Amino acid sequence: MCLNDLLGLGGGGNFALCLDGDLLTGTSGPCDTFGNQCLAHSPEFELKNIELWGFTHVLPG
Repeated sequence: MCLNDLLGLGGGGNFALCLDGDLLTGTSGPCDTFGNQCLAHSPEFELKNIELWGFTHVLPG
């Protein structure tokens, strides 16, 4: 889910990974989508670095 104040991955009770809109803090918890446990050392954490990738589709022409 992408909103103005968060970016969340997974669902069903918690996000597997959720980054606050300021990209300085985040949370992680078990989620039904991926069947994961917390993905960080603690459920709430501070981000030190973040790298985001995007892809574009180029039409032949």
